[in-house]
Amino acid sequence: MQSHVCRHANFRTADQAIVLLFRIVTGEDWNKIMHDCMIGEPNCFGKSVSKNYWDTDCGNSVLSVIYFFSFYVIITYIMLNLLVGKSII
Repeated sequence: MQSHVCRHANFRTADQAIVLLFRIVTGEDWNKIMHDCMIGEPNCFGKSVSKNYWDTDCGNSVLSVIYFFSFYVIITYIMLNLLVGKSII
């Protein structure tokens, strides 16, 4: 059951996506959000029956892992550089 990607935290609009990505940057249950985005057929919720993939709420397990791990590693590296650079000055 999806519990971390819901009507308040999702990627449906740009505003909600930015808020969710900021939530991931802070480290708040980013792995649970990733697992919610990995749910695929036949366990999708909502309007999952469609011929067009983009009209469904199904996820992709491989792309979800690649996206979330790369995003988290890159953002962690950037934040570490900001903190180390700030402490030296």
